[in-house]
Amino acid sequence: MLSDQQQVDGSSTVNRTFTFSPPEKLGGLQGEVCFAAVDTLQGVGGGGTAELCLKYRVPKCLYRVKEGQTLLDIASLYGVNWLQLWALNKNISRPEGHGLPGGVKAGDVVHIGQLVLVKQRDSLQRMAARFGTTLRQIIALNHDITPTRPLTEGQLVCLVPSTCMDKSPAHAGSVGLTYA
Repeated sequence: MLSDQQQVDGSSTVNRTFTFSPPEKLGGLQGEVCFAAVDTLQGVGGGGTAELCLKYRVPKCLYRVKEGQTLLDIASLYGVNWLQLWALNKNISRPEGHGLPGGVKAGDVVHIGQLVLVKQRDSLQRMAARFGTTLRQIIALNHDITPTRPLTEGQLVCLVPSTCMDKSPAHAGSVGLTYA
C-alpha cells in the first residue's frame, strides 16, 4: 500500500493505492471489497466518513508470472505438464528461457488452460472424460465450481485437456468415451 499526503486549499489530502494480486488457483472467484475513509478529527476542520465498495472477479485460466518463475515452475503449481502449458501459449518460443527473448518473464500473463463452454446435459464427469482430465483438476482450476453444484449451460470452465489421449472411435471404450 502506498500513500502520499498533499495540501489542497489548507486541508490535507491522503491518497492510497490498493493492489490485489490473487494467489494461484482462484480463477472464478468473485466478491466485493469495501473501504471506509474516516475523518479522525471527527468533523472539526474536516468532513465525516465515506465508503467505497468495489466488485471483483478473478479471470479463469490465466496466471501472472512471478520473478524467477519458469514454465516448469508454473506447470508444477497447477499439476500439469509444462508441454501442455507451452501448447496453450503460442507466444512462448523458448519455454526453457526465463527472461530471455521468447521465454517467460515476471509480469507476463500465461494461459494455464482453455475456457470451454458448458453445453446442455454436461456434467463434471462428462467433461472430464471428454477432455481427458480429472474432476480434481477441473475443481482446482475453477474456484466457482464444486462437486455438489451442477454446471449450468453457458458457464465457462477452465480445463487442461490431455494432449496424449486417443479419441478415435475404435479406442473409445478403452478410455470411457462414447460417440454419438
